[in-house]
Amino acid sequence: MAVTAAGPDSPSSPSRAARRRQRTGPATVLAVLVLHLAGGSAPATAGGGPLEPEVVALDAEASRAVFHVRTRWGQRIAGRLPALGGERRILADGRHQVRIALDAAGVELGGAGRLEEIARSDRFFDADAHPQIVFLSDPYPASVVEHGGQVHGWLEMRGVRRPESFTLEPASCPEPGTACPVIAHGSVDRGDYGMDAMRVALTGSVHFDLRLWLEPMP
Repeated sequence: MAVTAAGPDSPSSPSRAARRRQRTGPATVLAVLVLHLAGGSAPATAGGGPLEPEVVALDAEASRAVFHVRTRWGQRIAGRLPALGGERRILADGRHQVRIALDAAGVELGGAGRLEEIARSDRFFDADAHPQIVFLSDPYPASVVEHGGQVHGWLEMRGVRRPESFTLEPASCPEPGTACPVIAHGSVDRGDYGMDAMRVALTGSVHFDLRLWLEPMP
């Protein structure tokens, strides 16, 4: 039987967006998160120093990350990964870079205790040894957040770091990340990350759906 993760109200609901607009006011910020700047020298400010990147933290409480796998019989098993944090940087050249950290140890599968144990175990996420799943993007044009498109970067899961990409949906509002969520989708081959167990029962892909919010500007 397929299990679907149950969670709080969707952050994309009108009431949720309205509450965030009250918190953020007219601040114009866009997507998500980051660990370090891309290489190269930054342009100098009028005082001679490098330009400081604009950094906005991920709203971990409001953001959502869900995943699903399918059985060989076509059933869908879905779960939720709590967001731990991250940030979005606007680099000196105007491009964006994001870092997203998810809590593998906190995985939820709609209260299905046995399935949650399997998901945390070394048969799947191996959360005891690798409690976080982290995506660090390559720098990408700001227009991708508005119009949608591919964001390439590096995913680290179960101690394996590999190049992966997520697809951003076109923004549904003028202030994505504050007035509406940034929505991204991506799939990975679980075999690439050593998740080789249960090949008889499960297909080889893990699909991720992210709904990301930024912290309000001060």
